[in-house]
Amino acid sequence: MIEGLVIGGLLLAGLIVLPILLLGLVLKLVVWIVILPFRLVGALAGVIAGVAGAVLGVLGAIGGVILALFALVFGVFGVALLPFALLIGGAWLAFRLLRPRSTAAVA
Repeated sequence: MIEGLVIGGLLLAGLIVLPILLLGLVLKLVVWIVILPFRLVGALAGVIAGVAGAVLGVLGAIGGVILALFALVFGVFGVALLPFALLIGGAWLAFRLLRPRSTAAVA
């Protein structure tokens, strides 16, 4: 007798709980299907941003190496030519000081 009540109670509980579980499953599936396109677009945007970041990083590294090489070459030539530049600059200043100034006519 008591077993019959327990089994009947379990069947009644199953009739109430099972549709609620199925409804929850269906709602989760619907939400997942609605959100799926946004997740795909987000993943695609992430891939595009990653590729663009990698390309810009490589280009920046190459540009940095090229600028460093230019700085090295100009630095080496600049240091090598510095005595000549000082001599020529000093001579120019000396000739400029020795040349008489032209006076402008006051009208």
